[in-house]
Amino acid sequence: MDADHDGKLSRAEWIIQFGNDDMFNAYDADGDGVISPEEWLAGQKMAKEFGDLDANGDGKISRAEWIARYGSDAGFDMYDLDGDGVIDADEFISAKMAQLQAAGVLTPQMMAAAGSTVASWRGIRNKYQVGVTSPPLKIKPVY
Repeated sequence: MDADHDGKLSRAEWIIQFGNDDMFNAYDADGDGVISPEEWLAGQKMAKEFGDLDANGDGKISRAEWIARYGSDAGFDMYDLDGDGVIDADEFISAKMAQLQAAGVLTPQMMAAAGSTVASWRGIRNKYQVGVTSPPLKIKPVY
């Protein structure tokens, strides 16, 4: 996956792995054009959470699905970035990543304080048992 072994995923490496750049920007929380190991882990966690919220499996979270999970629609509009009444995976992961970054969760200092000495994708896979070769959540476009 990390073809040049620099510990990050470039857009080109993403496209080689997944065939397109769908979801790349959602995973690239800091917008620096590469996905760090911390961004990858956070993105994978958010993709799973999105899948759990998407009760009917249609690739989007409706207000009703949000309420069923959280008990009210508080916060729904913050995640519905384009205001179309549903939250797609890109919106969900982008909003979650922004929250994590604002909270300082994605900084290397925070990872180090948590005891992580991850220096490469291989290190993350081994330390956290993350299958980094599995694709991110694939969402079918709705037209």
